[in-house]
Amino acid sequence: MKNGRIVFDKDHFPLEVVERTLTFIKQKIEEVKSSDLSLISAINIALKIENGMIENNYFKIFSADSERFKKVLNDLEKGTMDHIHDIESKRIEVESFLNIK
Repeated sequence: MKNGRIVFDKDHFPLEVVERTLTFIKQKIEEVKSSDLSLISAINIALKIENGMIENNYFKIFSADSERFKKVLNDLEKGTMDHIHDIESKRIEVESFLNIK
């Protein structure tokens, strides 16, 4: 990066959290490959992954002295939160349509 410094906090996530997250994602990939995934299940998986990204501060593992880079990370975090809101709205719509709760 020109005239800037980016630092990656390699200790941000304990190893067991990384391993648990990877296991969860691999398991969901295998479930999708081996069976039909309902829309509501797909929505719930997406919510779990994206909420986890926010709750575990995925966008705070870098620090930088570049305002441009900081803005990119903030925009990614905000975009993820906006997407979570969109998914939650879609879940409500699907649950209403399917008459489930």
